[in-house]
Amino acid sequence: MTDRKAIRRLLWRWGRVLDYCAARQREIAGFLALIDEAAEMGPPPAGGAAGRSGPGDPTGRAAVRMEEMIRRYRGEVARLMAACDREMAFMAAMDTVLDTLPGEQRRVVGVPVGVYRREDVL
Repeated sequence: MTDRKAIRRLLWRWGRVLDYCAARQREIAGFLALIDEAAEMGPPPAGGAAGRSGPGDPTGRAAVRMEEMIRRYRGEVARLMAACDREMAFMAAMDTVLDTLPGEQRRVVGVPVGVYRREDVL
């Protein structure tokens, strides 16, 4: 890959970070809603359903499946949050590099001279 192409890819990624993280936040909200719904169902009644308990207890099996599902959803939330953290760290690093560019190069890249600050965007 040429240096120019690599730089374009980095700039494209840098320019898409906020949209990327907004999309991940919507996914996270969906998983959190699913976790809340599952938690609202509550634990199974003590002693199982209709006097049944042990390995053949369908209520107990359902509770175990629900806990596993909640664990998977929490794992997805953590994975999505880590992805956003990585992208935001990348954006901060690119901001530092772009802040060192002279005015004309900033204009070519599309960063307004003297106007752009990442804090203003967030």
